[in-house]
Amino acid sequence: MSLRQGKSHAGSNRGSFEKMLSNDEIKMNFERSSASKKGILLQNLDEGKPCLKCGETCPGFSLHVWRKVCANCKCPRENHDVSVEVELDGVEVQVRGLNINQDTNNKDDLPSPPPLKSSSFEYPTVDIAIPIVKDVLPPPPPSSLASDYIWSPAGLTVGQVDAYMRSLPDDKVPIPDTPGEAYYRSQQVYQNPPQDTAPLHFSNIPEPQREAFVQFWNNEDKARGTGRVKVPLGRRETCQSCFKTIPKGDVVVLAEFEDNDEAFYHSACFCCSTCYELLVDLTYFKYGNKIYCGRHHAELSRQRCFGCDELIFTGEYTIAMNKCWHLGHFRCNECDVSITGKQFIVKDEKPVCADCFDRRFANECDYCHNKIGPDSKDVYTADDRHWHEMCFKCDMCRKPLRSDGKFTFYKDQILCGDCYTNNFQKMCEGCGHDIEPGSARLEYDGAYWHEECFKCVVCQEAIGTSAFVPKDGVFYCPNCYQNQHSKRCAECGEPLSEGGVLYNDQTWHKDCFSCYSCHESLASRPFSVHSGLRYCIECYGRYLAKQCELCFKPIIGGEYFTLDDSNFHKECFNCSRCQRSLANEGFAREGVEILCSSCAD
Repeated sequence: MSLRQGKSHAGSNRGSFEKMLSNDEIKMNFERSSASKKGILLQNLDEGKPCLKCGETCPGFSLHVWRKVCANCKCPRENHDVSVEVELDGVEVQVRGLNINQDTNNKDDLPSPPPLKSSSFEYPTVDIAIPIVKDVLPPPPPSSLASDYIWSPAGLTVGQVDAYMRSLPDDKVPIPDTPGEAYYRSQQVYQNPPQDTAPLHFSNIPEPQREAFVQFWNNEDKARGTGRVKVPLGRRETCQSCFKTIPKGDVVVLAEFEDNDEAFYHSACFCCSTCYELLVDLTYFKYGNKIYCGRHHAELSRQRCFGCDELIFTGEYTIAMNKCWHLGHFRCNECDVSITGKQFIVKDEKPVCADCFDRRFANECDYCHNKIGPDSKDVYTADDRHWHEMCFKCDMCRKPLRSDGKFTFYKDQILCGDCYTNNFQKMCEGCGHDIEPGSARLEYDGAYWHEECFKCVVCQEAIGTSAFVPKDGVFYCPNCYQNQHSKRCAECGEPLSEGGVLYNDQTWHKDCFSCYSCHESLASRPFSVHSGLRYCIECYGRYLAKQCELCFKPIIGGEYFTLDDSNFHKECFNCSRCQRSLANEGFAREGVEILCSSCAD
């Protein structure tokens, strides 16, 4: 955890710096307190929208009074399910992220902004990303594709729009109720911050900075453009982003540069040169031979306050954490107290004052149970145990331990090397030497080995934490155990690793114990043996078994009768006339008939 001091980047006039800091804090306190003025209804456009990152842990979006983040979860506005397409009926005005309802009879309770020093000064006319008054911008033409996409390039047929959308990554296609819609909505807010496009937010810019402000907006307006989609282009071109060839049948996006020069891009390459995200609504800002989103193009000429996310037009500001802040905006992310020139701790890339760090983030010492503050070194282990450096001591002799020195954890105790050696030192059964604290060791059946000493008795390869087979006080790797001790197949001679068939005191692999004729396994099937060879019942009956004289089926197993050269199943050996069984009975043969004694008379 690093501790750093905030440093102010200011001119030589310290009094001017302190005055600007004071004025900024007064302004911020005014914004914070005006929300509670009687009769004034302050309402956020995105109030209650769920956080796409925090889920249920965030109760819903609630705009911080001056930061462009949620007051509940501290996530940016674009991380919430917000929309820039807000319906306003001409009754609401946005003030630094808040709406003042003009229907109230008490709107005069708010003090008016300080008058400008030059009454003749007029701000330039600029496009506004979020409409302040209804019908300021003409409504977009109705789209027949509204049911398929929440946005589509203008001037294309249905088939051309589909071709363009197919050329984008699947998770970035703006289809309703998909990840593509969430991506589109978040990029709308992120790439074109409302505070960058509304001069209302900068109405108190000091006189010396007004000309720079006007020049900035003129430059932004000149740099803005909208990409045009061609499906297909009809000729081969080179992509300005990846410099690969765009086949003449592919979708292409065109951007205009100086002197009406056109640049060509794959549709998936039409991205901001800083954040590399698809340019939302194909709106781009050109700088040199590159294109940017509105946010990052503005940051090419102006610093952005990391606290309120607004551009900085004043000459003096704070620099801390390699970021820029308005005077008075470098504040604790938890309690909003100013930490300019004070000690702070960086937590998740956000500044936190020492008090909030102690209260919310500091770990508890495992020994003294007090908080480990930012001024103390936090010694911790992989199992999330923490100590003050002064509390990190041997549990037996209380000798201080160095976090980068030798110590051993033994049964929830922290021991120095001497205490461990004298009381719990283990000897390796393999080499006979002591196992040093902190070195890898293996334990089996109450004995210990160095990791490299626990070897197979046959191949002498280290077993480590792999499988092994103990036998007669020594250890085998599985392969050597099979070769040394496993039974071998009577057919192929290879060892049996598992299972097998036992027959006539011999073992076979299941696949090796097979029919001599069809080679199918006999492991779970009845079989017959002829001349020392095994046959399945089917093959034995087909090729080797005797045949019944009466039913013409093979005689396999069981009793049967033989008369002269003829063979009969027991159940088939019956009187030819009365069908009486002739088993254990006298009989006579008359021609082709076999008769019992009664029928023969």
